[in-house]
Amino acid sequence: MLVTRVKKTSEGLRRMASTFINPAKVSKTLDPNFSKVLLVGGGLSGLLAAYYLRHFGVVRSHELRLVTDSTFHHYTPLLNAAAFELTEREEVERPILSLANEYSHLDFDRVVSFDLKNNRAVTANNKTFEYDYLVLAGGTTPDFERIQGLSSALADEESGVVSIHDLDSIRRASNLIHRFWSGRVLFYHSGPEANDTFHALNQTLLFDDFLRKKGKGLRNTAQLQYVSASRSILDNAKYSLKVKEQLDQRNICLLYTSDAADDLLCVDLGGRRIIKKK
Repeated sequence: MLVTRVKKTSEGLRRMASTFINPAKVSKTLDPNFSKVLLVGGGLSGLLAAYYLRHFGVVRSHELRLVTDSTFHHYTPLLNAAAFELTEREEVERPILSLANEYSHLDFDRVVSFDLKNNRAVTANNKTFEYDYLVLAGGTTPDFERIQGLSSALADEESGVVSIHDLDSIRRASNLIHRFWSGRVLFYHSGPEANDTFHALNQTLLFDDFLRKKGKGLRNTAQLQYVSASRSILDNAKYSLKVKEQLDQRNICLLYTSDAADDLLCVDLGGRRIIKKK
């Protein structure tokens, strides 16, 4: 059973992205002559925010400080491809310095507290950064505890349960994929709050392609099911119908549920099943 990641997203980042479309509006609120922008997070959202701030002339490179606790950047959209060995690990993981070396202020540290009244941030190494504007791009965090039994299932190498959400999970997912020979495989998407419908959908289609290319009638021994807590596959009804047609053509069973993810399921390893709560 492959379980898609559950994500916590920031509404602020989405609103900020729409603001970037109008750089003149942003420029009025930031004075490039003296403003200091502190950007916390070196993931995909953080690097994109840094790019847009500089690209639209909101700040100059020396006015932007990027703080991240990781020396490597992980490009999460390629995690699925890496698990199916369609891309190299080096394409997923790259040194931050190779992507953000144009910034004059780049600090590898972890912010532990904020003094919002005085516009200050304190790091684990007792550094204090002052700022005029603060951008938080903390990324996403899987919340496996919301599904009863999922955390313990993911910790069990023999459970047959995997979530492709970081580099460590790629190895386990790849091993599970290549060891498969027959049975039912569930791909679970937890609904709108996960904000990443394509992640679970891509897993489903990639696994189907993998079995077909492997040959020896392996695809005929597998029952693939895509389970979604949403009432439709995608927000757009037209595209949802097209995706459903693709799933039907590939003989992939589509199942809908109506409850929120945290009220929906528990994982029963003994029976190798997921259970809907009543």
